[in-house]
Parts: sequence; C-alpha cells; structure tokens
Amino acid sequence: MFNCLVILIFMSAWESYLQNDYGARTMGAGGVIPTEVVELENIPFNPAGLTGLNNLLFSIGCQRKDGEVYFFSIFSIFESDYILYETSEFLPSYIGVAFPFGKNYALSFSASIPYKKRETSSWWEETTVEHPEGTGRYLRLVETKRFYAINTSAAWMVNERLSIGMNLAWLLENYRFAIEYKENKADNESRLCSEQFGIEPSIGIQYEVDSFFTIVTNIRKGFVKGHYDQSVMDYETNHLIVIETTEEETLPLIFSFGFCAKASNKIFINFSGEFINWEGVTYKYDGDSDNPDYLRNVIRGHMGIEFRLSSAAYRIGLYTDPCPLNTLVKRDQVFLTAGAGYEFGPVRFDLAVTSSRLTNPVEKKETNIFFSTTYTRF
Repeated sequence: MFNCLVILIFMSAWESYLQNDYGARTMGAGGVIPTEVVELENIPFNPAGLTGLNNLLFSIGCQRKDGEVYFFSIFSIFESDYILYETSEFLPSYIGVAFPFGKNYALSFSASIPYKKRETSSWWEETTVEHPEGTGRYLRLVETKRFYAINTSAAWMVNERLSIGMNLAWLLENYRFAIEYKENKADNESRLCSEQFGIEPSIGIQYEVDSFFTIVTNIRKGFVKGHYDQSVMDYETNHLIVIETTEEETLPLIFSFGFCAKASNKIFINFSGEFINWEGVTYKYDGDSDNPDYLRNVIRGHMGIEFRLSSAAYRIGLYTDPCPLNTLVKRDQVFLTAGAGYEFGPVRFDLAVTSSRLTNPVEKKETNIFFSTTYTRF
C-alpha cells in the first residue's frame, strides 16, 4: 500500500510547516495580540509591550493538540471521513523571564517553538518480497518539523504613549522522518533529515492613543541554513534510503497589527490580524532553487474579549486559520476559543481551549489545550 502522505512529502524538497499558536492567556481570547498586559508568551509578536513591566516576570507554558486531516475530496474512492494523517502531539510551548531595566527600558530572554508540524499516518500491514500477503506486523510513518527559538528581546519607552521593541530569535530547525511499528518498538527507525540554524529578527511599535485605545504593530522575517538528508522509503524492505545534500530557506514575512479597546475597568476587547507571505518563501536544495509554487499568502484574523475580576479573568474569542496550500485542499479552519486565569498572590495559572470542530471544517479539524504558569515578583 502506498500511503498518500508520501505523495505530499515529496512534492518538493521544501518541507511545509505552520506558525505555532501558543500561550493560554493569549489563545483563550482568540489568539489576539494583547496590548494592555505584558505576557512572555506574546513577546515575539509584541516586544514593544515589555515597557509595561514594573517587576520581574517568569512564565512557562505547554500545549496539547488533537487533530486530523482527511483525504482530499477529489479522491472519491475514499469515504469523506477517511483520515489522511493525524496532527496530534504534546509539547512545551515556551519558557522565559522579563524584567525592567532602568526607567524606560525592559529586557526579556525566552525559548519557544514558533513554527512546527507533525503528521502521523494510519497503521498499515507490512509487506515484503517474501511475504507479499503481509507479515502480520503494522507500521506507520511519522513526519515532524519544528523550529526552536532562543529569543532576546528589548523595549524602549520613547514617551508615555509610544514604545518600540525588538526581538531576535536564534533558530534551530529540526526535521525528522520515522517509521514506527505497532507491536515491536525495537524495529522503529528515526532519521534526522534536516538540521538548520538561522535567525528571525522582528521589530514592533505600541502606541497608546488614549486611556481607552491602544494599537500595536510588528513585522518579522527569518532564514535558516544547514544540511538536508532526504529519506526515501523502500517499500520492498520497509527501510529508509538517505540522500545527503545541503539546503537553505527563508521563512515567511509576517506583518501583524492589532488594537485593544478598553470598554471598562473590567472588560477588554481585542482585535488583531496577521498577513503571512507564504508565496515569498525561498528554498535552495543542493545549491539549486526549488521554491515551492503551491503556496498562497494568507491573512489570519483574531477577536477576543476578556472580563477581569480582582483575582480571576474569563476570556472568549475566535480566529481564522486559512490553509496556505494553493491546491484543491479545503483545510481552512475557524477556531472558537475560551479560557480562564486565576491569581494566587504572585502566581497566576491560565488555561485555554480552542477548537475548530464546532465550525465543522471540511478536511482538517483540531482541538488544542493550553496551560501556563506565571510568577510576578512584586
């Protein structure tokens, strides 16, 4: 059986990935860029917001995703609910510390996963030349790509209304391709196909129009360079054949814009949007350009409301997540979000749930759970 996941993998040497959403406080309110609070989970998207710090801040978060992608509608031989691959995984989101520096400056150091993907195929029975009818063992393919970032951020309060911030992300890209057996894990094969290093600088501005209205904007663009070991599966032996080469690629330019309207001392309404220039990514494979031509630019919209009490906060929102593949796939999603946060002295716990299942997308469905803990030294 030839798994359709492999068809996707080798459309180009360039391996796809998506922007990673993380942070319980941010995602509970629709994934907006908050402007009236300082959140370490949001520093790469709004480094200028660091100037709101009065004390040391430490935060850590994690996330759990349960999702699946279904076969294209053009494959009429399959049922509409036949799963192409799963996207489920659990991973830490970020960890970091921030603190004011002098009167009008602030610094932050953090680690995060800004981009990622994980695709796990369905199980199928192993076949060999000696046993074309099947060996009785079941295996699956697992493809994982992540960008790990070490973020160094700084912000300057120009005046009481205007702040400017910069973030420099040092990137490590890691792409793995694996074969996993259902019964005997000792036969599993996992190869590090790609390991690249690079940077992703960003600059942002936050401006307080008045005591009720604040706007923020940010732009970032990165690149990585390293080695690539392309893995091709030999279906007669069920082993991976490796072809070694080099690669370098640029990341999409991302322009973000958002604003917060303070309806009262307890109610905050936030809107933000992201333009992601996927068509602008470039890729060189073994010195030759192999730029993906099946990508499209997308705009993600976010809206959220937060209601705050003395020691608790409740959030709801939604956001759009268009698929960047410029093909016949129908993987656009709309996520509904909800979250809550509770403070116990200097410690705050935040929990958020986001899901596209209630909006009934066609070929891709996901549910995400986010959790974070924040400590503030008064």
